[in-house]
Amino acid sequence: MGNWGGGIVLKFSYYFSILFFLFTLLFFSQAQAKYQFFNSHYHPDKGCQQVERNLFFCGNQLQLERVQSWIDHVLKTEIGKETLFALLSAPHSILISHNKLSISTAGKTLAPLTFDLSNGIGSDVVIQMNLDMPESGTHLVTHSQRKLIPFTALVNFFHELSHARHGINGTWLAIDPEGQAVDDENIFRHQNGILRGEKNPPLRNLKYTDYDQQIWFGD
Repeated sequence: MGNWGGGIVLKFSYYFSILFFLFTLLFFSQAQAKYQFFNSHYHPDKGCQQVERNLFFCGNQLQLERVQSWIDHVLKTEIGKETLFALLSAPHSILISHNKLSISTAGKTLAPLTFDLSNGIGSDVVIQMNLDMPESGTHLVTHSQRKLIPFTALVNFFHELSHARHGINGTWLAIDPEGQAVDDENIFRHQNGILRGEKNPPLRNLKYTDYDQQIWFGD
C-alpha cells in the first residue's frame, strides 16, 4: 500500500509539472503575442502618433481631426461618455488606424485572441476604419426585414469603440461579440437620435443582417 501511494504521489507530481510547464508556456506565449500585436500595427515612422496616455492614432492630420470630431459627438451621449472613460482609463492601449481596405466590413476591431479578452484582464486593441468614408457611411443596415437604416460614419465609429471597450477591459462576450456591440450601438442610436430631435430613432436588428447593403466602395 505504501508503494502504491508513493506511485500516486510521483504520478501526480509528474502531471503537475507537465501542467505547470504548459501553463507557463501559454502565459509567455500570450504575453509575447500581445507585445508583438501592438508593435505590428503602430509605426511612428509612418504617421502614427500618441494622442492621449493610452490612445494612439495612425493616419493624416485631416483624418485625425475627423476622428476628434466624432469623439466630440460621442461625448454628447451618456453611453458615449461611459465608453470613452472605460477606454481611456484602461491599463492597455487603443490604436485608431486608417485602413482603406476595411470598406467591405465598414470597420473592424482587432486584438490578440487570448483569454484576457473575456476574463477581466483585457488587452491592447486596434480599430481599423477607412477614415475617408463619407459621413453617410459605407453601408445600410437592417431595422426590420424590409427596412434599411443608415449606418453613418459616426455610428460606425461608435460601434467599433464598443468592441474596443470590451476588448481592452476584458468584458468581450466571446459567444456573441457582434450582438454585444449592436446592443451598445442601439443605446447610442437612441440617445444620439433624441439629441437630434428624433422621437423614435430606428434601431438596428441583427436578425436580418443578411439584408445589409454596402453603399460606398471607395473613391
